[in-house]
Amino acid sequence: MTYLRSCRMSACLIAALLVIPWASFAQPTNVVDSLQTRYEAMRQKIDAEALAAYSNVLVTVGKQLQQKADVDGYLLLKSEQRFIAEKQVLPEGSDRTNLVGKLPALDAPLSRIEANRNTKMANLLKQYIPALEAQIRQFMTADKLDEVKAAGEVKSSAELALADFQAKLPKAESPTGKPSPLTEKKPETKSSPSPNSLAKSGNTSGGSGIPQEIRAAIAGRAETDFPNNKMEQKNHVQWQSDAYAQIQALKKKHSVPDDVFATLLDRAQTEYPNDYMQQRNILQWNSDAYAQIQALKKKHSVPDDVFATLLDRAQTEYPNDYMQQRNILQWNSDAYAQIQALKKKHSVPDDVFAALLDKGGADYPNN
Repeated sequence: MTYLRSCRMSACLIAALLVIPWASFAQPTNVVDSLQTRYEAMRQKIDAEALAAYSNVLVTVGKQLQQKADVDGYLLLKSEQRFIAEKQVLPEGSDRTNLVGKLPALDAPLSRIEANRNTKMANLLKQYIPALEAQIRQFMTADKLDEVKAAGEVKSSAELALADFQAKLPKAESPTGKPSPLTEKKPETKSSPSPNSLAKSGNTSGGSGIPQEIRAAIAGRAETDFPNNKMEQKNHVQWQSDAYAQIQALKKKHSVPDDVFATLLDRAQTEYPNDYMQQRNILQWNSDAYAQIQALKKKHSVPDDVFATLLDRAQTEYPNDYMQQRNILQWNSDAYAQIQALKKKHSVPDDVFAALLDKGGADYPNN
């Protein structure tokens, strides 16, 4: 029995979006290079974990097929194992449909692996994109146009990848466990009214919970941004309405102190006055980062004086950006540990290493 595949184009496309060239993988030359290097290493780790989990599933299902003496199923599974070992890509699209159609035992565990990978990738990109944005703002301040353009292209690719992974995630549920009224599937109708007509009638996503003027503004922007694309207009209205409702929920119940939330909300509304998705992202991502910072204050892997210096630097450079503060703390803590290891074992003569260490400390005293 022969198992024929396409080249798994959806996975290939995602890889093309995420593998972005940089000046030097081993020795990043600027902040964007360093961000890309760190991102790529974490992406590879997530992919490797997913492939390892899938390989274990194939072994388990293979044993079940052996017990049943299922010749066709066993040969198909062995073909899949060889493909995975060679290409290092999970089955997607028509390949996945064909595979689980013939080996249904793979469907449920593969779905769990995919959901776990997609969640991790989305979370990784949610950290990566704001870090890129912060660096782009610095390039703009310094009027470095070439760097702005290059970093902007990296950011655009990352945003496309995030949209793809988020589209694959299960629909969010409300705190009660029931489907959210904003994400619950509505009965299809024969006609497809425009987002603006939905806003005027009050039937747009979110229902009566969203003020009329907000619905109209969302729908108007959808028609302006996507004048000839009804599907994009519909998606825009749905996603922005969902985000607006989530922001209202966060105002009532949030995981950070009220003054911190108020500062984040003001920042979100100032930076993205008409984009509720971006506002929600700033609130959610920075709230998560704030909690991580509090945990690091209680337990960190560097000496207390080093951590205090890093925290002071992070708060000074990014007073209202907890994601950047967390990144400075985490990345510099990792780098500190690597430096301590290099002090014990390095590949250059001791005098050369001592000179390099002195230069690094002098050039970048708190970095």
